[in-house]
Amino acid sequence: MDLDAVADELYGLPLDEFVPTRKAREEQAKGAHNKGLAAQIHRLAKPNLVAWLVNQLVREHNGDIQTLLALGSAMREATVALSGDRLRDLSRQQHEVIRGLVHQAEQLATAGGRQVSTDATRSLDETLYATVADPGAADAVAAGRLTAGLRSTGLASLETTGNNQRRPSATSPPPKAKAQPRTNQHQGVEQRERAEATVAQAKSVVEAATQARDDAQAALQQAEQSEAHASDRMERLRRELHEAVETQSKTKTDRRNAQSAFDRAARGVEDAQRRLTDATAERERPARE
Repeated sequence: MDLDAVADELYGLPLDEFVPTRKAREEQAKGAHNKGLAAQIHRLAKPNLVAWLVNQLVREHNGDIQTLLALGSAMREATVALSGDRLRDLSRQQHEVIRGLVHQAEQLATAGGRQVSTDATRSLDETLYATVADPGAADAVAAGRLTAGLRSTGLASLETTGNNQRRPSATSPPPKAKAQPRTNQHQGVEQRERAEATVAQAKSVVEAATQARDDAQAALQQAEQSEAHASDRMERLRRELHEAVETQSKTKTDRRNAQSAFDRAARGVEDAQRRLTDATAERERPARE
């Protein structure tokens, strides 16, 4: 058992299993009289929901993550080359891949019995966009050991814990000699490249926000149209109901009037029948006498 193996196991577990499994591995290390490893395991931080989702994406949808990493490399190259058309095409691909990954992350959360809030979705977006813009963020995501979401600064620095990077193995080659300080010219080129990468990322964020705004506006217009149609239908139904009530009232009145007329006619028939009977009897009486 070594730290890499334990970290890979822990950051691939369901979120609720992280702490008890970490404690179990810590106890195993202590039982093997390896206090140093036990202390390292103890320091492995539990990821928040966003980091856990990204770690799961690395494991469950690694092909899409690799596509995103490749897009990030291509976008940085296009930024250095100042290729606007290439950047626009890559930016469109980036948005599609990130939307797909966010949807997959939401499915993973649902399968794990968790809900992704609006803030968590925003942080997940920021982490995935940082993966494209920042080589350091790309390395941290690829390792699959995030403990918190990332934000792109346009630089290679990250606000992450050390356990996000894989430790060198015992067979790693010795470190190279310290490099000579870069010249001001080289530093200027690197600063310009980083600034251009930051601008490209900002443009991507603006495009994504604009698309989200346009989608929301279209949804709003559709909702307003649906509301107007519903209001019109409700008004028609209200008028039809009013007309039906009036018709029912008139029909009741007509029925009562018809019933009264029928009753009067029936009584008239009865009176006429009696008069006919009386007249017939009166006519036949002299003949009998």
